[in-house]
Amino acid sequence: MVLVLLAGDMNMNGGISSTAQTLVTIGGVPIEVHGSIVSSHLSFAPPAMEIATTSSSTQLVYINGIGVDRVGDQDTCGHPRNTSGQTFVNVNN
Repeated sequence: MVLVLLAGDMNMNGGISSTAQTLVTIGGVPIEVHGSIVSSHLSFAPPAMEIATTSSSTQLVYINGIGVDRVGDQDTCGHPRNTSGQTFVNVNN
């Protein structure tokens, strides 16, 4: 089982997520879902990565029909999500 991601969590190169879904929260912070926007951040080669989105999610847990993002899921830039702002809600792979 892996941690569910929240809006504001970062990928391995500092891209910060934001999500349009506000229906389900943990500690008052929205849970991140597939397609959430990821801020501009360092890329493997210059220039900095333009805005990306989260591109993988669980196929077992959904919010309004959209998969929930987890630690380790990849963004469209290729960077995995590697931090979670919470430590107690997990989902199966």
